[in-house]
Amino acid sequence: PAWEHWASALQHSLLPLLVADAAGNAHIEASQIRYGESAGAVFATSVALLDLQAAYRYLPLARP
Repeated sequence: PAWEHWASALQHSLLPLLVADAAGNAHIEASQIRYGESAGAVFATSVALLDLQAAYRYLPLARP
C-alpha cells in the first residue's frame, strides 16, 4: 500500500508537468524540476519517465 500511494502521488505531481506539441510529442520543461536549468529538457523528461516506470518494475518478494 505504501508503494502504491507513492506511485500515485508521483504520477499526480509529474504528469501535469508534461507539455505536448502539435506533433504529439511530450516533454517536461527543464525549469520545472530542481537542477533542470543546467541539465535541459531531455534530462528532465528522462528522469520523469524513469520515475514513472519504477512502480511497474517493483516486484514484491515478500508480504509482511
